[in-house]
Amino acid sequence: MTDKLSEILGAYKFWDDWVKRKNRQIKRLRDAEASTAISYSDMPKGSGGHTMADYMVKLEELEQDLREIRSHREEAYDRIFSLMVRMHSGAQIDIIYRRYILLQTWPEICRGRDISKDSAMDCHRLAIATMEKILDPTTSM
Repeated sequence: MTDKLSEILGAYKFWDDWVKRKNRQIKRLRDAEASTAISYSDMPKGSGGHTMADYMVKLEELEQDLREIRSHREEAYDRIFSLMVRMHSGAQIDIIYRRYILLQTWPEICRGRDISKDSAMDCHRLAIATMEKILDPTTSM
């Protein structure tokens, strides 16, 4: 697989992992804030002495980061999809979609398509060759 194709196919997983990480950070922040006691001052304070305003600022920063990361993930999806729509084999498209968008393991792909691992790997090899040809039409298959 060429470096360019490897980058395209790996980008979606990279950004999807970041989306999951950011969602966990937001959840931890919300859980921590929900578990703290509210004091009787002008602004509620958490156990770390942070005000509700501090919490809201941090939450907004994390949510803005999440929006940007999701945008990158969508761009990565679009790059893969733009290659998939130019492929002619439905089986190859399905293998690529399952592996690089749904992020399924090989056993999940084989069960989902009801094929052997050898068949799945052969189809994947052909799909990769097809995508490389699409990226660089001057190469032969």
